[in-house]
Amino acid sequence: MYLQKTVQVKSPDAESTIHSRTLRPIQWGLVIIGGGVSGATLISEFVNAVGPIDRLAWLYLGLGVCLFLFGIALDRLPSSFSLFLGSSLLSLLVACGCLGAFRVDPFEITDRLLLALFPPEVGIWEFDDRYGYNHRPGSSGRFQKGEIDVQYDIDPQGFRVTPDPERPRGRIVCLGCSFTFGTGVEDDEPYPYVLGEDYWKDYKVRNRGLTGWGTQHAYLALLEELQETVSPTMVFYGWIPSHRERNYIRKSWVEHIGRKWGLTRNLFGVSDFRRHPHFEIEDGELVFQGVVGPGDVQQDPPDLKEREIALTLRFIVEMNRLTREESIPFYLLNLPVDPGTNPLETTGKIETPGYLLDAVEKDGIPYLDLMDTNRGFLPGDYHPNRLTHREIARALGENQEIREILYPFLEYAQPEVP
Repeated sequence: MYLQKTVQVKSPDAESTIHSRTLRPIQWGLVIIGGGVSGATLISEFVNAVGPIDRLAWLYLGLGVCLFLFGIALDRLPSSFSLFLGSSLLSLLVACGCLGAFRVDPFEITDRLLLALFPPEVGIWEFDDRYGYNHRPGSSGRFQKGEIDVQYDIDPQGFRVTPDPERPRGRIVCLGCSFTFGTGVEDDEPYPYVLGEDYWKDYKVRNRGLTGWGTQHAYLALLEELQETVSPTMVFYGWIPSHRERNYIRKSWVEHIGRKWGLTRNLFGVSDFRRHPHFEIEDGELVFQGVVGPGDVQQDPPDLKEREIALTLRFIVEMNRLTREESIPFYLLNLPVDPGTNPLETTGKIETPGYLLDAVEKDGIPYLDLMDTNRGFLPGDYHPNRLTHREIARALGENQEIREILYPFLEYAQPEVP
């Protein structure tokens, strides 16, 4: 007798039905989790109303949307792929949630790792708890932008290199931003270098300009200069209209400083962790509030421009007062800028603002208008070229009043009066 063995074979439709029933709770779970994360992120950003969504919020929103869409399409995907993708998304979401609970920004960790693996080509800056960032003493870097390819060298004291006389009669300090530092030109081409090389050869001309600095940085640098054993012989502050926008904590500028100025070619868009000094005027006095980064500034106050103007004027007036008390000649330089538009100014133009000229007249601030020294700007850039730097140096080096201060015992021929 033969025993007949019965084998039950499930139809493909039956297997599909069982598979769908098994996945249905998982699908609903993914859809609910994804929708909840996305919705919570959007609601949080809308309620807080702090401006553009930051990177971490974009990450949560992206994960939520991916989980939501993945849940909808789960039963249409191969099982192995579904398992891999679903577990990966959930693991990433849980990891970000754990990091967020401990207030750890995963992007900050990624930024630091990328910077360690791929150092920026212009690696001349470092964090500073007073200035926000400063030059790294003894560093060198290369700046490349279009046709521009130049070398930046920082001396052991943290300033861009300038000539070193053997026995200097004194120290002349040039405060300012990239226009003084000499962005886009070689070490021997910024106007502080030319002044030390061609005009004031027996003085040490110190270039204290730094890319991205404003009037508050110049004020801080002056305080530091006045604390040295030997005070400066003369101080110049190179002003450009854009300094006003940098003198408070304008959100767009703080983000620009802290996030968008990463690697020279911005291959990864990472930060080099630069911060920005925060000052307030309290009871008529300048009060330093520390340094801030992109995550510290939530939104601009309604009176942003008024605060920027008030701080700008107060910094300049204080620099003039401090140098006058020490009997140090101080000059406010109106450096040449590339003509164009500036929507942040009332007139919509790049020009010397009236509030600055009013302060110059009211407080008797020594002022030199160097707008006519414009001899051109860098290709594809708004910074002065080497010819303009040389013309600025010529205007200062040949200034009769300045020469008589620096060389009081020399007689200069008086111009002939027709």
